[in-house]
Amino acid sequence: FQGMSPNQYWSFVPNPAYNGTKTTLKKVVFDYESSVTSEFASLKNGQVNIGYIDPTMVGSQSQLSGVKLTPQYGWQFDYAQINETGKGPGATKYFNQPYVRQALQMGVDQLGMIKHLQHGYGVPTIETVPSQPPNTIYDKSLKNPWPYSPANGQKLLEQHGWKMQKGVLTKNGTKFAFTFVYVTGSPIVQYEAELLKQDWLK
Repeated sequence: FQGMSPNQYWSFVPNPAYNGTKTTLKKVVFDYESSVTSEFASLKNGQVNIGYIDPTMVGSQSQLSGVKLTPQYGWQFDYAQINETGKGPGATKYFNQPYVRQALQMGVDQLGMIKHLQHGYGVPTIETVPSQPPNTIYDKSLKNPWPYSPANGQKLLEQHGWKMQKGVLTKNGTKFAFTFVYVTGSPIVQYEAELLKQDWLK
């Protein structure tokens, strides 16, 4: 560790007392970037050697002369944390019903998000173990029990007593409406949230 400046950088140099394999690097600096566009600009101008490209900017990769784009699949899966307790600001009392969560899942267009928002750099998931990177734990025989189909999702809700009233599904005077909160700072997250909203309104 050589030094750091809050919200600016961390700098590392080789430890002369280390008795393992010697590094070929004289220094490694981790720079803070204020946005995905500033990081893209740093790559474009050659100010950094390695960086991340937000999926929304993949179409502009031709501007990065001499930069090799390599997909990196993290050992992870994305999900929406649903408040099933019925307590708290904006909480609803029907999320604790499995059929409701199943209907919402039918409104999640994973393949559409991967194709149109992530330029193909992504893989759909139906469990906590991702199919990428390749591993021996992922069960290839698993099938998606609730594939994308807003129409089937609405049909499932209607089978449990929800009826369309003035453009809103309603049951016993309760409207199927809720607040969806998502993190800011990444354009891709915002676009995904907007797509979810559109599909859930179908």
